[in-house]
Parts: sequence; structure tokens; C-alpha cells
Amino acid sequence: MSTAPDPLSANVRRGPSGEAKPNAIDETPWGWLAVYVEFLGEPVKGLKLKFYSEGMALLNFPGAETNDQGIYVAGRILVGRYLCQIEGQKRLARITPVENKEKPFCIVLPVGRPYFDIAVDAKFDTFRNNP
Repeated sequence: MSTAPDPLSANVRRGPSGEAKPNAIDETPWGWLAVYVEFLGEPVKGLKLKFYSEGMALLNFPGAETNDQGIYVAGRILVGRYLCQIEGQKRLARITPVENKEKPFCIVLPVGRPYFDIAVDAKFDTFRNNP
């Protein structure tokens, strides 16, 4: 009998006494609750944040506030949809956990604003029928 550790031991579902259950991989998905808040392409620091589950239950992250880079990382959380209340905003931002805490979920202020703007200097007279 081999005593080599299971290479996927961190992902193998365990029974009540700790024995590995063959062919039963724990698929509980986890991600990082991490957000980056910006306004006009610039990070916004010092904003107080509150996080809610989709059922509007408040998640307990006391002192949640964006740092100098506009980032707040709460920690690991089950993958799902969450809501973020940002100081001074009337609407809640819908967010999801990210795989890498170094690449947080981007929230553009005001909440509801598109992620990018398109500035076009169009000359509509070019479309006229000029004889």
C-alpha cells in the first residue's frame, strides 16, 4: 500500500474522520472580495464601503475603506454575486469575487457609469449631399 500523499489533497473531499473520498473533489468555488474604485480614470481613496449578499444580508467587514490606490481587499469569499455600497453613492454596485486579489473588481463612479467613455469629434456636415 502506498503512503504517498494525494497530489490533490487540498481539493479532495474528506469524510468525517478525515479519510479521502475517491472521485469526490470539493468544488466549493472561492474568490477574493477585492474592489478598485475609480472616478474619471483616477483611483478614489478613503471611501467607506459596505458589502451585502444578494439577499441584502450585511457582510461583516468592519473598517472597509479604499486605500491610496483606490483598492480594498476584504479576503476570500464564496463565489457569487454581491452588492457594494460606496460612501456618497445612491446606487449599489453589483460585484463578484475575483480569482486574483491583485486584479480587483473595477467599480466606476458614479455607480452605473460605463467602464469607458468614447469621445468623438464628428463633423456631421460631411454626411450632407454637397453638389
